[in-house]
Amino acid sequence: MTIGDIAKAQRVPQRYLEGILNQLRKGGLLEAQRGRSGGYRLAKDAGEITVGEVVRLIDGPIRAVGCVEEGKTTDCPMRENCVFLPTWQKVQQAIDRALDSTDFNHLVKLASEIRPEGCSNYTI
Repeated sequence: MTIGDIAKAQRVPQRYLEGILNQLRKGGLLEAQRGRSGGYRLAKDAGEITVGEVVRLIDGPIRAVGCVEEGKTTDCPMRENCVFLPTWQKVQQAIDRALDSTDFNHLVKLASEIRPEGCSNYTI
């Protein structure tokens, strides 16, 4: 499939998809090959690429609330005495665990279970 085909199937503008693919290439997850038979391929095994890695590359850190980011100073006057902070930290840990424990081999397996006849799904 071409980038245009993938963009159409995913209902995103081609330029947007090109930007995402370029970010993934710069982040070391994709390799690009120019030319008529060129395209993109994974730079490492799909089982070594986690959803968390991809999300962080494209969107940056995912945070439940800003004050849970490690090493980040906050202007919240309640930080030192915040009774909610331990709960937000647990929520953050759960988010990170979910994203980092899901690799792309797992997603491919799920896709084949949902559509056993096979489908090309390039959801990003």
